Amino acid sequence: MSSKLYEKLKAYKNYANDCIFFKYVFTENDIETKDESALFKPEYTHQIFGDDEEIFGYKSLRIDYLLTPGYLDAYIGLSCKEKLSPQRFDGIEPDDVYDAFTKFGCTPNFTRNLDTFCSDKLKADIEFKPFGQKVYEYFRNDKKFEIFRVDSQQDDYMSQKFIDYIINVQTMLIYYIETASFIDTEDPQWTHYLLYENKKIGSEQRYATIGYLSVYNYYAYPDKTRSRVSQVLVMPTYQKQGHGAELLQAVYRDVCENPNIVDVTSESPSQEFIQLRDYVTSKMCSNLSIFQDKNKLKNGFTNEMVQEALGKYKIPKFQSRRVYEIFRLFFTNEFNIDEWRSFRLDIKKRFYLPFIRKSKYARSAGNAFENEKKSDDDDVKGKLESKMSSNGETQIGFGSSSKLASINSRFFNEGSSVGFSGTSSGKKSVSFKPLLNTSNGSSNESDEEDGDVSFEQQSGQMSQNLFVSEEERKKYLEEQFQETVKDYRKIIHRLEYERILPF
Repeated sequence: MSSKLYEKLKAYKNYANDCIFFKYVFTENDIETKDESALFKPEYTHQIFGDDEEIFGYKSLRIDYLLTPGYLDAYIGLSCKEKLSPQRFDGIEPDDVYDAFTKFGCTPNFTRNLDTFCSDKLKADIEFKPFGQKVYEYFRNDKKFEIFRVDSQQDDYMSQKFIDYIINVQTMLIYYIETASFIDTEDPQWTHYLLYENKKIGSEQRYATIGYLSVYNYYAYPDKTRSRVSQVLVMPTYQKQGHGAELLQAVYRDVCENPNIVDVTSESPSQEFIQLRDYVTSKMCSNLSIFQDKNKLKNGFTNEMVQEALGKYKIPKFQSRRVYEIFRLFFTNEFNIDEWRSFRLDIKKRFYLPFIRKSKYARSAGNAFENEKKSDDDDVKGKLESKMSSNGETQIGFGSSSKLASINSRFFNEGSSVGFSGTSSGKKSVSFKPLLNTSNGSSNESDEEDGDVSFEQQSGQMSQNLFVSEEERKKYLEEQFQETVKDYRKIIHRLEYERILPF
C-alpha cells in the first residue's frame, strides 16, 4: 500500500469507544430529546472490534445504541459523513459493524429498524416487571430503587424470557468490565442480583435496569457453600450515587439469612471493587463492639474479630483483617512515633504472608529442578537448602550454600510440584535473601486461607521472587504500605462524612 493511499485511509478510522452512544428510551419522545447527560459511552470494545478498538471504513461514524429500560432490548443505528467505497480504494472494504455485534452475541435480538424498536420493543417494555424475589428497597433523592434476586430455586431462572434478558444484561458488562464474558445460563450455581429504579412515566409505573451483581456458589467442605462475587456493574448514568454500595450490602444482607453459606468472597476483584467492599464491610462492622474498642484495636488483630465479622456478616478472615486495619488507622495518632511505628509494622507484616507460604513450600521441595538449559553449574542444580543466618532470617538457595543462589532463581508451581529454576550469576554473584523473615508471622497467620482469588496479586508480584536485595525489600514494603494507607483514608473520610465515624 502506498503512503499516499495509507494517509487517505486514516480518515476512515474511528475509535469505537468514542462513537458508540448508549441511551435509555422510555418513550418515543426520548429518541429525539437532545439531552447529552442521558448519553453514555462504553469503556471497552476490544472483544467486539479487536484490540485496537477501531472501526474502519467510515468518516465521523456515530452509532446510536438505544436501550429499552427494562429488558435492555436494543436498536443499533449507524450514521456517518461518508462510507468508504471499495471501487475508489482498490477493493478495500469497510468493516461490517452490524456483523461484529451479531457474531459476538451482543444484545442478540437487537434491531436496525427504528420503527420496529418503537412499535414492538418499546411497547413490550411497558409491561416489564422484575424477575425473581425482591430482597431490598431504598430511596435516594426521593427516587425509589429495588433489588431483586434470581436463583435456580425460582421458576424464572430457566424461563426463556429471563435467559434472553440476562444475556442483554451480560452484554452491558462486556462494555464496562475488561475481562467480562457471557456466563452459562443453564448453570444452577449462579445467583443474579438486579438493581432497578422504579419510576412513574406518565400514568405507567416503569422499571429501569440500572445495576447487576452476579454470585457463583461453590462447594465448601463439608456440606456448605461459599458465595463468590463475580461481576458487578452500575450503569454509568447512575454511578457515584451510592448504588454500588447498596447493591453489595444487600447481597451481604441476603446471604446472612442463608445458614448454608459460609462466607462471601470475590473473583479477581478490581481496585474499584476492593474499595467498594472495604467501605461496605467497614460500615457493617462499625456496628460490632469489637471494632469500636480503641484499645483492642491497638493490641492487634484477633480471632475474636474474625469470628464476630464471620458470624454476623459472613465476612471472611482476609476481609475482616482489612476492616481492622481501617479502624486501627482511624484511631492511630500519626504524630505519635511509637503509635505510628506499631501500626506500620502491623500492616507490613501482612505483606509478608505470601512469601512465608512460598518459603514453606520451598523448604519441603526436596531436590531442585534443573534449568531449561541443562547447565552443569552446581550452583543452580542440586539440593535446595535453607539455613538460619545470624540475624534470624531464613535464607534459601541452591547447592552447598544458600549464598550461592542466583538473582534469576525464581519460585514456580507446576501442578502439585513446587521448585526453583534459574541460571547462575557467575563469579560476580551477590548474596540475595528471600523476602521474608520467619520471625514476623505466627503459624496461624501464615496458614490463613485467602478467600479472595487475587489476594497474592494484591500483595504484589514480587512474591514470585524469593531472592531480592534488602533495598528492594524495603522499597516494596514501603510502597505497599503507602498505597494501602492512601486507600484506607478514602474509606475513613467517607465514613466520617456519613457520621459513622467516630463511633
